[in-house]
Amino acid sequence: MREKTFEAFSQDHNIEQLPPLERAQVKGWVNSIFWGLRVYIVIMLVLVVIGFSRGSI
Repeated sequence: MREKTFEAFSQDHNIEQLPPLERAQVKGWVNSIFWGLRVYIVIMLVLVVIGFSRGSI
């Protein structure tokens, strides 16, 4: 029985010959959710900076 490693798998299936994978296109409401998360993170970072600047004497 052959060892179950990535090297053995890549030799058996000739992975080097495969084309590189492309990123999936994010569409619809998922794109809106991602933009909402980005905006939320920026707002939270701004609030943290404001909190630290007012909290330190």
